Amino acid sequence: MRLFSKSNVVTITIVAVVAVAAGSGGAVAGALITGAQIKDGTVASVDLKNDSVTTTDMTIATRRLFRTIGKPTIVSTSEQDVAPGSTGSIQATCPAGTVGVSGSGGWFNGAAAVIYPDATAKNWYAYGENTQGTTDSLYLTVICLKVS
Repeated sequence: MRLFSKSNVVTITIVAVVAVAAGSGGAVAGALITGAQIKDGTVASVDLKNDSVTTTDMTIATRRLFRTIGKPTIVSTSEQDVAPGSTGSIQATCPAGTVGVSGSGGWFNGAAAVIYPDATAKNWYAYGENTQGTTDSLYLTVICLKVS
């Protein structure tokens, strides 16, 4: 039997093509999809590899914005214990020169609380009723950014 018979060459060629196609599938797909083909608003942060977007990927205007707003300040309130059947309310205030951009809070048992800012977004509040049969703690955390 000859090593390079017509049927052996055809078989070797098919195997080589399949191996190359299988090994480069992701690379080929990555090279074929561009930002222009992705619909606006369809890529979320969970779709991105951690630490894959850096400031070099941002426009100059976005980099200037980050330099302007600076590092966020996290304001956390002390927990407020609330008796069963009672309502509780706590307040977090952003430092001077900053405003709150996001707030999170609630009951430690997982029940919902209302989280809202005042008109200036400097003062944030958590409010709710303890519907549990035991004392529960209400908490509030606010992310504050510098205003320019």
